[in-house]
This record gives sequence, C-alpha cells and structure tokens, in this order.
Amino acid sequence: MEEIDFLRLLEEERKAEEIVRRAEKEARRMIDSAKEMARRIIEEALKINEEDIAKEEERRARAEIAKLRDELLREVEFLRKMIEENKQKILEHLEKMVLGLGD
Repeated sequence: MEEIDFLRLLEEERKAEEIVRRAEKEARRMIDSAKEMARRIIEEALKINEEDIAKEEERRARAEIAKLRDELLREVEFLRKMIEENKQKILEHLEKMVLGLGD
C-alpha cells in the first residue's frame, strides 16, 4: 500500500487555495473594470444623446425663426403694397389733419 504524504497534501491544498484566492481577486478586478467600462459607455451614450437632442432643438429653432421671418416679410410687403395703393388717400387725410379740417 502506498503511503500518504499528509504534509505534501496540506502544501498542495494551500497552493490550491492561494490559486483560488488569486483567481477570485482577478475576477473581482475584472468585474470592477467591466463595471467602470459600462459606466463610461453609458455616460458617453447619454452625452451623445444630449448632443443629438441639442442639435435637433437648434435645428427646430432655426426653422421656426426662418418661418417667422418669412411671415414677417410677407406682412411687411403686404403693408407696403397697401400703403402704395392708398398713398393718395393717406396724404389727403394727413393734409386735412394738419390743416385742421378734420375727418
């Protein structure tokens, strides 16, 4: 029958436990690293999303400003046309007001 070397078995068990401890430590480090990487990716994605939203809002604001500018220019053109068409009547009315002849 073969003799069992208990000291050698204890030594091998300690080596195995040390290997397990190192593996657990490395696994925790890898998990922490993965969590940090995931956090950074999420932050970057949120930042990109915020930038996209800001760009879209700016585009919408510029479109609204252009629309309002066009409407204003149409109204100004309409007023110019009305003034030109009624120029004589306006001048006559102002003349009467200045001379105190009333309406």
